[in-house]
Amino acid sequence: MLPAFVLSRWHLESLAILVPSILFFVWTPGLLLNQRPSLPKRTSVLLGLLTVLTVVDCFVERKYGVIYRGALYTALVYVINAIWLASLWWAVVRCQRQPSFARNLFSHWLLFAWLAWYAFPYLGELP
Repeated sequence: MLPAFVLSRWHLESLAILVPSILFFVWTPGLLLNQRPSLPKRTSVLLGLLTVLTVVDCFVERKYGVIYRGALYTALVYVINAIWLASLWWAVVRCQRQPSFARNLFSHWLLFAWLAWYAFPYLGELP
């Protein structure tokens, strides 16, 4: 949501979909070219940081979510986000234990898909 809000200032909110794609290629420049099987440590560190920030965001945004979206919707969003995080951690741990290019690519794709689609949901009043 944040890239869409920033780009809406110039009426370019439709370009917000490109931000996660660009971040994917910037984060993993050699992944596709070299077909690396091992997951970089920076990805695990990033996922750990994002997990902590997601938990903090849940506590901060919960009040606004209940006010503007309702308790049921807010709880459902947090449950779905927890499922995403569990899937991400499963993919990352599996790739670390059994490295392969396919697992590495899937882990990174899942991470950036989550960042693009469901990470840090905006539950407050729209600007």
